Amino acid sequence: MRDFGEIDKGESAKIREGEIDLALQLINGLANQTFSPERYTDEYRHRVLEMINKKVEGQEITVAEPAAPRAQVIDLMEALKESLAKRGLSPEDAAAKKPPAKTGAAPAARSKTAAAAAPKKRAQAGRK
Repeated sequence: MRDFGEIDKGESAKIREGEIDLALQLINGLANQTFSPERYTDEYRHRVLEMINKKVEGQEITVAEPAAPRAQVIDLMEALKESLAKRGLSPEDAAAKKPPAKTGAAPAARSKTAAAAAPKKRAQAGRK
């Protein structure tokens, strides 16, 4: 165990010009006011149920070999720009569409939905 103060929190990260605007543009392009869980399916559950049904029917279950890892290095800024271009947004649009400033408490319906949709944060421990 290490003290929380020993963990790098990203203060030394260098941010290139325009990265924050592009990030905001992507977030605004993907953000929705409502969460629709019916849009998502649990593919893992479906695969497991298919295997169980095959086993019940007497079929032999074979496990596929894992795919070979690809050593592809991408430039995140270029990928972000391409993603925004596909959505028809420009950096100027992102600046004009900044999220509203946070004030006090969020409305109850929004906060419950956002809490359900947001992934849980995990602490990342740096290695020495």
